[in-house]
Amino acid sequence: MALEVQSEAPPEVESNPPDPAHSNRGSPWLVWALLALVTYTLSLGPVAKFAPSNDTLIRVIDVFYSPLLLFADKCKPVHQFLRWYVEDLWQCKGCVGTLTSVVTTDSGRLKSS
Repeated sequence: MALEVQSEAPPEVESNPPDPAHSNRGSPWLVWALLALVTYTLSLGPVAKFAPSNDTLIRVIDVFYSPLLLFADKCKPVHQFLRWYVEDLWQCKGCVGTLTSVVTTDSGRLKSS
């Protein structure tokens, strides 16, 4: 009589294909983009406070932050936040010339003076 050796195959692991709705492949990019935007916005305060009063540097800073300041010019909540952030929190009224002279005109718009 011969012994039969039965080899049992390991149980198959059920593999589900990834659900595209639950895929997080784009999440790291979104996180990095949001982090960059927040860092860009919040860097205005320290730059305004500690940047030397050099005309060339002030122009470079003005150009660098012009998208943010233009957006603040069009969006009142952003304008109010930047004004509070730069003038009140960083206590910087006119620290770097035109950049941080975030002054409210009669229409409530941002202007450089």
